[in-house]
Amino acid sequence: MTARLESGQTIAILGQYDLVVTKGVVMLYGAILRAGPQTRRILAPASHALPVIRCLSPDGSEVQLKSVRLELGSLENLSPLYGRLWKANTTAALPASKSSLQHDKLHWSFDNIHKLSDDPLGRPLYHLETPSEWQKPLDKICSSPPGQRLVSRVLVCGPKSSGKSTFSRMLLNRMFTVDRDVLKADDHSVFLLDIDPGQPEYAPPGQVSLIELQQPVLGPPLVHPSANTGLHQRTIRSHFIGANSPKDNPEHYVDCVLDLMKTYQKHIDADATYGPLVINSAGWTVGTGLTILLQLLEQLDITDVVYTTEEAGRTLDALSKASTTKKARMHILTAQPSGPNAAGRTAAEFRDMQMMSYFHLGAPKQRDPFQTWDATPLSGRRPYVLQYGENGCDFLGIMALGEAVTPCTLSNILNGAIIGIAVLDAESETVLAASGLDIARTPDENLPYLVSRDGKGQMEPLDPRTCRLIGLALVRSIDVKTQTLHIISPNANDHLIEELRPERTVLMLGNLDTPGWAYLEDLHLAAQKKAAKQKKEQAGSGAAVEDAEGEVVGAELDDDDAEIGEGNLPWLQKETGEGVGIVGAKRRLRRFVN
Repeated sequence: MTARLESGQTIAILGQYDLVVTKGVVMLYGAILRAGPQTRRILAPASHALPVIRCLSPDGSEVQLKSVRLELGSLENLSPLYGRLWKANTTAALPASKSSLQHDKLHWSFDNIHKLSDDPLGRPLYHLETPSEWQKPLDKICSSPPGQRLVSRVLVCGPKSSGKSTFSRMLLNRMFTVDRDVLKADDHSVFLLDIDPGQPEYAPPGQVSLIELQQPVLGPPLVHPSANTGLHQRTIRSHFIGANSPKDNPEHYVDCVLDLMKTYQKHIDADATYGPLVINSAGWTVGTGLTILLQLLEQLDITDVVYTTEEAGRTLDALSKASTTKKARMHILTAQPSGPNAAGRTAAEFRDMQMMSYFHLGAPKQRDPFQTWDATPLSGRRPYVLQYGENGCDFLGIMALGEAVTPCTLSNILNGAIIGIAVLDAESETVLAASGLDIARTPDENLPYLVSRDGKGQMEPLDPRTCRLIGLALVRSIDVKTQTLHIISPNANDHLIEELRPERTVLMLGNLDTPGWAYLEDLHLAAQKKAAKQKKEQAGSGAAVEDAEGEVVGAELDDDDAEIGEGNLPWLQKETGEGVGIVGAKRRLRRFVN
C-alpha cells in the first residue's frame, strides 16, 4: 500500500507492517523519518495507543507499507492475553464488483483506521496523543549551543499513567533523528538506562538494564522484550532485581543503577562516541520512591530532569530544588491524556504479556535486523538440563532474594518459577568471601543454595559490581533421582546459556509474578484447535476456517483430546471427581501461588 500525505496530514495504522518513506519527511513516535531505502518494522497492537504517521514536508510525503506476518500474532493461540490485538481477520466474501484493492486488503497484515469507531471487533482503539507543550522540552534537550555538542543525560520521572514512558520513547527517537550530521556517523548510538523493573522498555520485568540503541524505538515494549536480538540494539549490562518494584530493597536497587551508570561512562570514554542517555525511572514518586529519585539525582551526572506532571506537591518541590543544586535543567510537563484501556488489561497482565513475548523470542538470524518469535508451547521445548550433584554441578548455587526461604521449601518454590541467570565477573571464592556467603544443600533434594555465614535468614544480594544478569529462565522440573534441574530459556538466549561457566553461574530466585500463562499454553492451544475443528465441521468439509480473534474457548478438555497426552505437561496434574469417572477428569494447576 502506498499512502500520499499532504503537509500536516496524518494516518494511523493498526497491525504489523514494514514502512519505507519514499518521499518527503514524516514523524512517527517522535522520530523524524526522511525518504530513503531503509525499511522500518512497525508493530502496532490494539492494546496500546496507535502510532500516528504525520507528514512534515510542505510539499507532501509518500510512504509504502508492506504486509509482514510474525509469529508474535500467533501467541493468541497460546493465551487470551494476546487475543484481539491485531487486524481483524475475516473470510467474508466480497462481491465481484468490488475492486481488486478491496480484495487485497483482506490479506493485509495491517489496517488503515479511518475512524476509531469503525473497528470490526468493536475495540476502543485510540491514537497516540501527546500534549503540544512537549515539543519545547524535546527541542531544548536535543539542541546544543552553536559549535558545541552537548551529551545529554536525561532523568525522566513522574507518577504512573502520566506519560513518562511515552516521553522517554519520544526523546530517544528525537535524539536519533534530529541531528542529521550525527546520523551520518557510523558509531551513532543513543543509550537507555532502563530502571523501571515493573515496566521496562527493552527487557522482561524484574531487572534494570543499560541498553545501546542504533535505531528509533517504533513499538511498545511487548514487541521488543529483549535487546539481545536484532542488529540495532544490545544489552550492555543488566542486573536482576527479582521484583516489579525496588521497595523491598531500595539500597540494592540504587547500587545497581549506579553500577550501570558507571558502565555507561566507561563505555563512552573508551569508544569516544557521541552517546546521549535517557534514564527511564520507575513510576514511584512518593515516600521511598522520592528518596530513591533524589539519591540518583545527587549521585548521577544529570544534565536534565523531566517531570511528567504539573501537579504541585512535595515531589515536584524536592526535585526542582535538587535539580537547581546539581545545575540540571528542570522540565515540568503537562501529563499525557489518558486513553481508554483498549483490552481492559491490568498492569499485571501487561507484565505477563511482556514476559510471554520474551520467552517466545526466536533465535536471531544472521544479519537479520528484526526480531522473530516461536509460537509453540514452552512445555514442548527441549529444556536445558543442569547437573547439580556434588560430583558435578553446572552452577554455583541458588540464591533466594527477598524473604528468607527455608531449605525444605526451596524446591517447591523453585519448581515452575522464573529465575535469573547471573554471571560472576570474578572468581567465585572472591565474590562469596566478600559477600559473606557459603554454599549449603537442601536436606531432601540436595539442591545447592547460597547461605549467609552469619546465620541470618535474609541475605543481601550480590554486589552489582561483581556480577551481571544474562537472562531469565523458567524452571520446568527438578529431577531428584538424576540430580538435574530442567530449565527453559528463550531460543534467543541459546548462545548465552551454552557459554556459561559453572563456577561463575548463580541462579537467582526472586519474587516475580507466577507465570500462569506458561502453565496453560497447551490447554489454550488445544481449545483453539478444537474450536476451529468444530467450526470447520459446522461449515462443511473443506470450508475455509476463520482465524480466531476472540477469547480462548475455555481450558477444559475431553480426556481423549489428542493434543495433550497423559503426563506430558509440567506444572499440571489431572484429578478425577469421585463418582464421575474418567470423562469428568479435569486438569488443575499443581503450582499456582505467588
